[in-house]
Formats: sequence, structure tokens, C-alpha cells
Amino acid sequence: MKKYKSVIFDIDGTILDTAKMNLIPLMKLIKEEKNKDMDYEDLLFALGLPGKKTLEQLEFENVEKSYEKWVRYVNEYEEGATLYTNMDKVIKDIHSKNVLCGIVSSKNKSQYEIDFMPTGLHDYMNVVILENDTKNHKPHPEPLEKIIKMMEIDKESTIYIGDSVGDYKCAKACNIDFGLASWGAVDAKNIDAQIILEKPEDLLKFI
Repeated sequence: MKKYKSVIFDIDGTILDTAKMNLIPLMKLIKEEKNKDMDYEDLLFALGLPGKKTLEQLEFENVEKSYEKWVRYVNEYEEGATLYTNMDKVIKDIHSKNVLCGIVSSKNKSQYEIDFMPTGLHDYMNVVILENDTKNHKPHPEPLEKIIKMMEIDKESTIYIGDSVGDYKCAKACNIDFGLASWGAVDAKNIDAQIILEKPEDLLKFI
């Protein structure tokens, strides 16, 4: 079994369960601004995209203004972001084994500070690459290429952990191994992952 010296994580659907807190407010926004009812399942595609890109695909007229409102609704959503079970323990365990950890996420900086910073896991990350840090976003390989360069790590000994088709395609385009976080994956039919993780603890077998 291959062992990795570096692990790069996605956030939404991988470390944090943020599906409801993002999609239910989006349904509300679509109803308000487009007078249209969309099912939760029909919006699952949004989980792997930057927020503004989602609104562009949904053909909102004023993306900037609508995005501000969506962010407000997300932050007012009472359930908020929650860590998947034992994810914090797994990341701390990996870190304790001198394995380098990083993040590549489509979140912007302000949302990262709201959702992720309270977990305390930022301190265990060597480098964090967010939406604002690259010109191109997943599935383009630029975010992973950038973090690999910044962390000065070898692609051969690195794995990217994510839950979406965009995460998988990003890893493939970057030519690094991909591990599917199946606990957060909502549409895995187009993902041909080398490694399928049923629960966060499964990652420890590959460290």
C-alpha cells in the first residue's frame, strides 16, 4: 500500500459539512430573485464551484449583488458548518506524524474565516490556497500546482482529498493521486478515484 508524505484537503464536503447551509439559502435566493422553485438535488452541482460561478450558471442578472445576499443568508443559517465526525482527530494525527498538510478550496477568504477558522485546524495547515489566490479554479490544475510549488513537495508522494468531480479532475490534471471523501460526495458516478475513503479515519492507512 502506497504511503503519502503530503496530504492536501478540499474543505466543503471533505472537512466540513456545508451542503445544507449553502444550498437552502440558495434555494431561498432563487425563489426571491427569479421567482422559481428549484429542488435541493438540482443544486448539488454548486457544491464544487466558487459561489459567483454558481450564480453565473444559474443566469442571475446581477451576480455581485445576488452573491452578497446569498452570503448573508448562508451566514444567518442557524445550523452553520460542522466538522465531519473525527475529522479534527485525523488531521491532528496526520500532522503529528510529520506529514505536511495543506488546503485547496473554492472558498473565498472571508468565508474561510467564518467557516473554517473556528475549527482550530488552520494551525495544522502548511499552506492554504483559496478562490482569491489563483486566476483559474478547479477543475483547472492551477490551485494544486501552486500549493505543490509553495509547499515544495513531490507530486508522487502527495494525495488530494476531495468529494466532487471538480476535485477529481483537478487532481488528475495536476497528475497527483486522488482520494474520494465518500462521506461528502453527492455525485460520484463520474469519479474514477484511485482511493475511496468511507470515513475520515481511513486516510490514516495511507500515511
